[in-house]
Amino acid sequence: MIDRIHSMRWTIGLSILAGLFLSGGFTYLGALGLDLYDAANPVLELNGTIKSLDNDSIVVHAEGEKVRNCQYIRLQAYTLHADGRLHDAQIERVDQHEDHDHKVKGAFDFGTWRIWPKGDAVGLQVFSQHLCSNRMVMSKIFDMKLIKG
Repeated sequence: MIDRIHSMRWTIGLSILAGLFLSGGFTYLGALGLDLYDAANPVLELNGTIKSLDNDSIVVHAEGEKVRNCQYIRLQAYTLHADGRLHDAQIERVDQHEDHDHKVKGAFDFGTWRIWPKGDAVGLQVFSQHLCSNRMVMSKIFDMKLIKG
């Protein structure tokens, strides 16, 4: 019996593929592959500069490049505190009205943004959400330490 199984090695491979298919393994592997792709290929590559920092808020200017052709949905900001926890923060564009127009790929001045409340935050993280090929993609666009200068 064992000799028979060894003589038909393709049946083992076929059995493994059938098991993956039936267990949802292909769906998991596909999602994992897309997550890895998105992490390696963010929608935006930005540089941020802290323009002002006080007890209430942080003002950041951003410029950089949109490298993937995806539809902008929103930004989400978090303040990072000394205990390692992230806290939800508000974010608004302060140099002009924020438009939700779809930008083409290329270099842009992404404007000046105010993030609050700051509280006793020691860091700042901002993520963008885009719709890419009918998938929601979240990219970390800022990860800054807050240093009064």
